[in-house]
Amino acid sequence: MGQFIASNAHIHILVQLYGKERHGIREKDLDHRDKQNYESVENLMRASHLLTKIPDALATKCYIDLINAAVNSFLDNSYPPEKRLHEIWYVSFFLRYWRQWLLQHRTFTLKDNFITRNCYVCIEINAHSLLAYVMVIRDLNLPHCFTPWNLGSQSCERLFRSLRSLSSTFSTIVNFSLLAMLQRLHKIAIKEDLESLSERESHEINCGREKIHKRKSGHSTIGQFTLVDLNDQKIHDILQGARKEHK
Repeated sequence: MGQFIASNAHIHILVQLYGKERHGIREKDLDHRDKQNYESVENLMRASHLLTKIPDALATKCYIDLINAAVNSFLDNSYPPEKRLHEIWYVSFFLRYWRQWLLQHRTFTLKDNFITRNCYVCIEINAHSLLAYVMVIRDLNLPHCFTPWNLGSQSCERLFRSLRSLSSTFSTIVNFSLLAMLQRLHKIAIKEDLESLSERESHEINCGREKIHKRKSGHSTIGQFTLVDLNDQKIHDILQGARKEHK
């Protein structure tokens, strides 16, 4: 990133300088071979503020902050639509600028000094998809349907974990047939309804396990927002603000 380098060496220094009670990073979180370990990403995001005290770690902190903005633009339940659009488009504009800078400096290559093409394209798709999603929900006046945290793969994986957990008490079989899944759907529907009410805190329903998950993941209570006032001009201003901030 310009004159700075984003490196996992800064994370190793962070782990050595601070105790685990402060950074919460596990040894396996630093294993780059595990590409599907999402919990490691969450641990790194929560510890990014400690990188400000490590020399020459500005690019590493910036890189992790980009991840944090991209993730929270969809998964943080407390974010209003305006902030979601700002965060994801800030990331998109930043990556465009970074990529263009690399193309103009031939001593660097996209292969060695940039994120993967698949990741870059996914960010672009997510930014445009969230924008279209907000506008559709606004035009149809269905604010209760605005649940971007359910659009990713994490919600699907959570559903399958719940389905596997509904096996009988002494059963060790975690796989099941399509028929068995259909037989469990009514239980899942009740469970999801209770958790949804607990998240919104609009009823006297307390799901302890859901609150523990929110504390561990860092995601907070669902906010109550409206999309009526989010007209095209305001959306344009949000995107322009994100574009100026990335510079």
